[in-house]
Amino acid sequence: MDDPIPGDRETGHAVFGVTGHRNLPSSPSLLAQVRAGLSELSEDFGKPSTASVISMLAEGADTFAAEEALARGWSLTALLPLPLATYRSTFSREAVPQLDALVASATRVVEPAGMVAPPECYREAASWMLGECDALLAIWDGSPAGDIGGTSDVVRMAKDMGKPVKVVGVVLADELPNHSLVSRDPVSWGRGDGRDA
Repeated sequence: MDDPIPGDRETGHAVFGVTGHRNLPSSPSLLAQVRAGLSELSEDFGKPSTASVISMLAEGADTFAAEEALARGWSLTALLPLPLATYRSTFSREAVPQLDALVASATRVVEPAGMVAPPECYREAASWMLGECDALLAIWDGSPAGDIGGTSDVVRMAKDMGKPVKVVGVVLADELPNHSLVSRDPVSWGRGDGRDA
């Protein structure tokens, strides 16, 4: 077995950032893979005594990981790329109560000091998250193309910083002829050096 990735050994605490697609329907298979991805990150860090997740709480992947972190008893940092009232307006009506509940459950809520318009606000928030986390969980279809501050951009930023990235691979519904969701096995990426972790 490989040596654990060094986390904060003095405090026994690890911090995991999360990024992923917004248009993911909740499915037992996907949720199981998110759980497995977080478990693997925890194991990679030597099963720290405490852990936390930083999430922008966007609908889909971010929410799935945030809910799993709370279910494990981990702390949650709600990283809002826009002021909360403005950010709420980017969510579907059905998702706003879930956003509010997660913000209320967060140990820490980080909002921007000033107003930066999308999509740059997402990149700025991702940059802050990557500066704070030990590793990144990406719930991602592997597509290299994407928006500024989108999943592929955040994964690239993490790799450029040398952050370990754990990928939970998915095939997006709009990429399939029958519009269903398929989860892939989690894939590990190293610290940006081109080798698997």
